[in-house]
Amino acid sequence: MRKFRKRNSKIVNSPSRESCLDHDDQKNCPLCNPPLLHSWDGGKSWNTGGMNTADARWLHSISDSKSGSVVETGAGLSTLIFGMTSAKVVSVVVEEDLIQRIRTSIKDFELDFEWQSHCGVSEMFLPLVDIQAGLCLIDGGHGFPTPYVDFYFMNRILVNGGMLIIDDIQLPAPRELVLNLIESRYFYKLESFSPSGKTVALRKSTNSVQLPDFGGMGRDVANTLDIDSARQIIESSLKGIS
Repeated sequence: MRKFRKRNSKIVNSPSRESCLDHDDQKNCPLCNPPLLHSWDGGKSWNTGGMNTADARWLHSISDSKSGSVVETGAGLSTLIFGMTSAKVVSVVVEEDLIQRIRTSIKDFELDFEWQSHCGVSEMFLPLVDIQAGLCLIDGGHGFPTPYVDFYFMNRILVNGGMLIIDDIQLPAPRELVLNLIESRYFYKLESFSPSGKTVALRKSTNSVQLPDFGGMGRDVANTLDIDSARQIIESSLKGIS
């Protein structure tokens, strides 16, 4: 049987937080039966950008209905997972075919959420986003400076207490972005790593839409050990990634 939950005073036929772990509806759950969204031929020749099962469940566990609206650069299984727990998801995608595959999966899994997809580069669209989001995912372009550009605009979108998720931190630009945010300890706090260590979640702890210059970060000598410790956590996690 399908589980039902209430969202915005409306009954929604959609997987619950426990998903399908306790019944036989696995084929109707994106977590248990993830589609190959990054393949045009069902995975026969190519599939990339997907999450393993453990990381998918981690993402599901930290993205709950309290997030309200979600904004992501890049799209895929994350879009479906956010759609299981949030009322609105805004995705910036550079591939039109991927948008169509995601729309098909939303219909196949009977997910009920508002999805706004925008085909193009994030630096052109994110400045136009006029919503307050409880969760933002940076998983679009991974080369410098795109993750930093995505963060600049997402920090203006993300509410105080909201979650910022950065994917593929084994790559140089996303990794350095995470390290810089850890060092701004008064504005973003480390929440958790995904099981693979390739994705990190940070909690925003400021109302500011513009982080201060280095001199305004309030760091002092006493914080150095904590910053070094955070670096060690991240670097240790990265060592296990081939």
